[in-house]
Amino acid sequence: MKHLQFLTLNDVNIWEHQLFNGLTESQRAWISGRVTYKELTAKSTIYRPDYPASHVHFILQGKIVTETVDDQKNWFIREMLSTGDIFGLNGLINLPTYNEFSRTLRSPTTIVSFLVADLQKIMEIDFRYAEKVMRVLACRTVRLEKRFTDFAVLSATARFVRFLTENIEKEGHFEGDDLFYDSEITQEEIGAYIGTGRQTVTEILAELKSRNILEYNWGKFKVQNINELKKLNS
Repeated sequence: MKHLQFLTLNDVNIWEHQLFNGLTESQRAWISGRVTYKELTAKSTIYRPDYPASHVHFILQGKIVTETVDDQKNWFIREMLSTGDIFGLNGLINLPTYNEFSRTLRSPTTIVSFLVADLQKIMEIDFRYAEKVMRVLACRTVRLEKRFTDFAVLSATARFVRFLTENIEKEGHFEGDDLFYDSEITQEEIGAYIGTGRQTVTEILAELKSRNILEYNWGKFKVQNINELKKLNS
């Protein structure tokens, strides 16, 4: 892990994020001098359960996952996050420690870390900003709860299609007529995200390939027929 030496936010899009776009210019100026930039190599651990939840992290470049392991040793990926996303929000709801693991994926990743105490100080004196933070936290909770509900009501194929289409909308790009998305995750990790096993993911991918809908290779998706893919989730 390399800590960068520059501590200015003048040339990045952090302030556009809903957690920060309610800050005044003076608040931004104050907090800009107190953040920490970190360059992380591939497969780096950022925090573990029981680490002090003293920071909120913004992904400046790269991808991370947050994950948990339950008492029965079942592994579950809670969130897949990329450039422009935030994570590690436990401290904002007064939890003293994190309750999950977080790690980078295949690419080097740069994050910006904000002190929870700094954000809480602003919340104490700026009620409108405190309301905004609560809305961000509520939206995250609703999003995670919806994923748990999907485990009960959707088939594994439908959950896979929802995972893929949501991420394609965010990060996909066209090359000719084909749509590409580099997830940087393995079939086993896809299973941990959609709540199924690796074998089921392999079977889903094989079926979609046989129907000329998509191809998957080392985390990279090539979608040849996005309309047919979306129909599987209708």
